[in-house]
Amino acid sequence: SEPTKRYSNELAAYTLRQFSAANSRLDDKKKSKLSKLPGSYSRILHAERLASMLG
Repeated sequence: SEPTKRYSNELAAYTLRQFSAANSRLDDKKKSKLSKLPGSYSRILHAERLASMLG
């Protein structure tokens, strides 16, 4: 239904904003450690791009 779809989209956007905000607070040392985890760094970059597109 439309309200469920809208809620899901809003929740996804909110989660993405929270993730991006938390990631931006990481210092470079922690980001470099995180980037060594398989696939995590690409997911972070993808999430940051989506967050910037969604505002």
